[in-house]
Amino acid sequence: MKVGYVATTVFPHYWVDTQQVVKNANALSLAGCEVDLIIPRKWDRYFFSSNEKRKKILSDFYGVDIQFNLMQIPHIPPTQLHLQKIPHGMLIPLLTFFKKYDVIYTRAFWTLAMCSLFGIPCVLENHRLLKDHYQTYYKIFYACLQSGALKGVVTNAQVISDHYTSIGVPSNRVLTAHNCFDPEDALPVLTKTDARKKIGLDNQKKYICYAGNIRRYKGIELIIQMAKELPEFTFIICGGYPQDVEDAKALANTYGVTNMDFRGFIQVADLSTYLYAADFLLIPPSAKPFEQHKKTVLPIKTYTYLSIGRPILAPKMGDIEEVLHDGKNAILLPPDNLLEITKTIRAYAQDEAALIQISRQALEDARLYTWETRGQNIKAFLEAVL
Repeated sequence: MKVGYVATTVFPHYWVDTQQVVKNANALSLAGCEVDLIIPRKWDRYFFSSNEKRKKILSDFYGVDIQFNLMQIPHIPPTQLHLQKIPHGMLIPLLTFFKKYDVIYTRAFWTLAMCSLFGIPCVLENHRLLKDHYQTYYKIFYACLQSGALKGVVTNAQVISDHYTSIGVPSNRVLTAHNCFDPEDALPVLTKTDARKKIGLDNQKKYICYAGNIRRYKGIELIIQMAKELPEFTFIICGGYPQDVEDAKALANTYGVTNMDFRGFIQVADLSTYLYAADFLLIPPSAKPFEQHKKTVLPIKTYTYLSIGRPILAPKMGDIEEVLHDGKNAILLPPDNLLEITKTIRAYAQDEAALIQISRQALEDARLYTWETRGQNIKAFLEAVL
């Protein structure tokens, strides 16, 4: 099967969705599909970046032995309105004519729209409650659904799949494919002591580590409030552009918080050391990223955290509970209830036996979520819907 995998973001990028695209495209290739990952050519490198050189850059950045083919196509410079995604999508019918793809696979709605306009079979991957939160994209999606070119939808959570069936997609054309971890990203396996020595952390202190976006809509303010209420812990924060880090530090200062260690963006290959060094791994226990900002359904860090075998702190929410189970492979906290959050963390911090059991179960459950399995499942789905 020949798959044109269309992504409209400039690669490589710190955004975790670019990591998901690269690893998913690679998984489809390893499952036996012939995959062309079609991405924008960097605006300042129109004539100076070969596909093979760019593949090497992506391979090093994301820690992936790339098996797919890479295609770079011209685009306009990125804008705040993401207008560059429109002409990128407009070139797909022409590419399909020459490349003879069996299907276009994408997370981009403008690409989906162009496929529908030209009758090109397309499968959309989406991680959002479209009708509830993204009305413009919902209208595009609904028009494409009527056209017949949209062959199916792949989601990252059952709650998203249920949403798509509720807006008219037949259930046999919706696949729930939870995201995954890459075993290579968890290597080398380190003890807590060795990991702390490697990155200069005090072996006598207690650490809670968060890895990811640190803008306010992802819950950094709640993490800062947690740090204020839990002075016996040091919070290691891995992620963020330099300006995001400065903004977060300034916010922490307004709360008078001094027990936070902001490390900025950490390369994929280096991140596991920070995770192994932690006593707890944190997903911000807040409903606001989803309910107010319409983002973050089952974040991909969930699976990386499981693979590390450290106790995970996460919000008790429906999407999270598809993978994490309170007291079994994680510690689920009442969203945005700072008093109960701190009380629960302190209680577990004193229960070494429970933490050991939760860590073991997390490591065991991680085996359920591999890119190899996801690639095979999506390939089978594509064969079924085409």
